[in-house]
Amino acid sequence: MKKRMILFLTLFLIGILAITVTSQIQGGTVSLEERQDCSVSYYNVTESVYGNVTRTRNTNTTCIDPVNLTPYICINGTESYQSYEITGNQIMLRNKTDCISRNSFSIRAQRDSVPKNYEIDFSNWGPCIHSEENGCVIVTCVSKYDGAHQGKFTDCKGGKSCQRFEICNYRIKVYYKNSRAEFAEDDPSFYLSQLAIREVEE
Repeated sequence: MKKRMILFLTLFLIGILAITVTSQIQGGTVSLEERQDCSVSYYNVTESVYGNVTRTRNTNTTCIDPVNLTPYICINGTESYQSYEITGNQIMLRNKTDCISRNSFSIRAQRDSVPKNYEIDFSNWGPCIHSEENGCVIVTCVSKYDGAHQGKFTDCKGGKSCQRFEICNYRIKVYYKNSRAEFAEDDPSFYLSQLAIREVEE
């Protein structure tokens, strides 16, 4: 009986610890926002106004030709009906938002209610893309001097100089790639200046 009780308590404690660790992992969040300069412009558009309009139409019946006594369709009056159609026009005010990227990512990592804020400014380095993997934010950048195509991100193949940031709560890892097949924490063939991630005030 004692052994069963000890085994039960041990499993119970292990269960509590597993739940606690899992909740801490799930409780951490990482978010990324692309910094942009946006402007709103207003313009007028002419739109059609629709409504019901009362129209009239002929009603038909069967008549008999008095000469040869053959039947034919003839008009015997009119009737009113409702038609849904354009009744006029109106001018409406519309707006559109145009945004230009600052080529900078703002990243917020939070765990246990303690936030950390970071910035990746790639305006002078090369285009970057971002994704989410297993609760982490992944930022991949390619050099504008060695890989970018007309200022756009394509891929990191064929000897292009790239950097990869993995931001997972408070764990940040940086990887490099040039002549290697995969990203690595140290790639001797990566000869460009490194793109930095820096901590900033909220």
